[in-house]
Amino acid sequence: MYQESRAVLDEVTIRWIPVGFMGEGSLHQAAQIVDAENPTEVLATFEGGGSVSGSPSAEAMNIVSENSNLIQQLGIRSTPNTLYKDENGEAHIMRGALRAAEIRSL
Repeated sequence: MYQESRAVLDEVTIRWIPVGFMGEGSLHQAAQIVDAENPTEVLATFEGGGSVSGSPSAEAMNIVSENSNLIQQLGIRSTPNTLYKDENGEAHIMRGALRAAEIRSL
């Protein structure tokens, strides 16, 4: 979904909410993204199967833990998901990776 979203960055506002659902490693990676000077670069590294050295800060770990808890309270147990408001201001959740055309249609 990261690659698909890049195609529409000039057309829509995207706010990523880093979460860690796949155990401690996932939580650690999400926290490294939160801590990064260039989060997009770190995300691309992880998407490409790479790794980033160092440990995330306690603050970043707390942010990701809180995000994960909030998302789970919404009944979401996996990623990716897209939360958006329609033209009437009503909130919706779309599960799964969306293509650029689907993102544009929201």
